[in-house]
Amino acid sequence: MREILHASGAYAIAPDGVVHAKPGANAPASGEIAAQWAALPEREIPSLLHAVRASLDDDHKAALRAANIAITKEAMRASVAPDSHIIHASAAIEELDSVANRLSKRLRDWYALYYPELEREHRDHKAFVAAVLEYPRRNPASMGGEFSEEDLASALSQAQLLSTIYAQRELMLEYIERMMRLHAPNVTAVAGAMIGAQLIAIAGSLRRLASMPAGTVQLLGAETALFRHLRNRNARPPKHGVIFNHRLLQLAARERRGKVARTLADCISIAARVDYFKGGLVADALVAKVERSVKG
Repeated sequence: MREILHASGAYAIAPDGVVHAKPGANAPASGEIAAQWAALPEREIPSLLHAVRASLDDDHKAALRAANIAITKEAMRASVAPDSHIIHASAAIEELDSVANRLSKRLRDWYALYYPELEREHRDHKAFVAAVLEYPRRNPASMGGEFSEEDLASALSQAQLLSTIYAQRELMLEYIERMMRLHAPNVTAVAGAMIGAQLIAIAGSLRRLASMPAGTVQLLGAETALFRHLRNRNARPPKHGVIFNHRLLQLAARERRGKVARTLADCISIAARVDYFKGGLVADALVAKVERSVKG
């Protein structure tokens, strides 16, 4: 640690071990210090700073500050991993879904005043929005009330906004699928792109997901139900979190879902570890294991 400063020729080490700046010595370039410090264990850097801070002149303090800034910038750049994009895209889809559901309910209530029959024909929000834009004028036999051109234009503008939101959701979903296939192919094959992205988002990163035991993976997304059970033992413990939406879990008989969920979580945990450590493709064997569990 101290040897790095001593080797630069700008510092001297006193018998008591304290580092002093040499009078008249030129401060080394910040890039040189940054390169040398990058090789230091992170835990040693604070003690090094403490040792030299009091004895440095302004020029050396400026060089030290520049080196710290350079190291921090490099650490910030390195911290932006591919799973960071997956986490934000997954959160964006959840927010788009929330906004779309709220606006769709508002549009249904509003447009039903004008054309109630159309609203009852389409229970799916997305299909209803498409129908409103395709048939903006109601049937003359409708029992709905009269809308002025301005009233109708306002309702249709909200339908157009919803259509844009649904289109953006599809684009975001395609982006997640591409990113998941590229950076977590085994998790994608076992869990599906969206469920895999949600698991990574809840865990915080692919590394954290890979370090979790299968039992924790199984309950990711069911934290509210888990804490409710911990507070009140009469409340049922959850058997699964976001993996409940997995197609194979949905196919399982009700009495077997707990076992299938454990098997699925175990396979997802293995897949996450293989993906994090850049292993090969093992998804086929894992998916086959889950399928056998479903069949019993």
